[in-house]
Amino acid sequence: MVKILSQIELPELEQAVKSAHDDVDISYLGIGENVPAGTSADCLLAVASNLQGLDAVIADIEGLKWVQVVGSGIDGFPLNALGDRVLTTCKGVSAVPIAEWVMAMILTRAKSLPGQWISAPPETWSFGNAPMASLNTQKLALVGFGTIGRAIAQRALAFGMQVSAMTRTSTPDLDGVNHASSFSELVKNADHIVLAAPSTGATHHLLNRETFAALKPGAHLINIARGELVNEADLKTALDDGIISCASLDVAQNEPLTDGHWFYTDARIRFSPHISWGDPEIVERMTRVFLENLALFKNDLPLKNVFDVEAGY
Repeated sequence: MVKILSQIELPELEQAVKSAHDDVDISYLGIGENVPAGTSADCLLAVASNLQGLDAVIADIEGLKWVQVVGSGIDGFPLNALGDRVLTTCKGVSAVPIAEWVMAMILTRAKSLPGQWISAPPETWSFGNAPMASLNTQKLALVGFGTIGRAIAQRALAFGMQVSAMTRTSTPDLDGVNHASSFSELVKNADHIVLAAPSTGATHHLLNRETFAALKPGAHLINIARGELVNEADLKTALDDGIISCASLDVAQNEPLTDGHWFYTDARIRFSPHISWGDPEIVERMTRVFLENLALFKNDLPLKNVFDVEAGY
């Protein structure tokens, strides 16, 4: 019997687990609740959006071998409490909706939308010099080439964009994607720069006064990774200096943003509240990831989406 202690109550998840495995027991622990004395479990299901206090929870579960985070990011996870337990995530399940969100931002920027909508007859009808660009002539720079970066690249290539990518450990292996060996090489002449790298010590404030200076004047910055990748004060300066013409941001360094933050009022910032990952099938995809790992766990096989503590993602 495999015992699962879950901090998230999703009927569809429990139903899927019990349908696939009749030798699994699921119990629940509310976020912020103490673990009852004598509680044992093989697996802890934790919620990516609320990982505070998890160190005590992990320490108090007898026999815990595996922690599965329901979500892609593990910001705030107490890695020092992990010990020899395996930590897995749902990395990659949101690649498609995020890639679609990125392409929407690129298209609306290139086509000057919604500024092209009209509510009264214009002075000129069917004019060919509307302020719109063609993606077929534009360059896209991807910082990071994991599942999300790859999904973005596939869609950008379909529009005829010139795509370059930079990764920490490997060379992009998708036909049509150019490899950049340095940040300055990557962003040189790029019309759109997408941050799709994990938040680590190496990527903290990757975009700062010095690196902004390497960008093509008027570039469009898109961040769907983590707010910590951008120095927000330096972003404001880059906008004021014309280095960045527009920033499409789905993340911020401190979420949720407090009332009065300049992201809300600066017309050059297009800000959404960390929603690019969502779509109607996200829970189903997360469930599939967990079920696959559960089957591997029961057969004492290596799990998938294992978090690399040393690399930080």
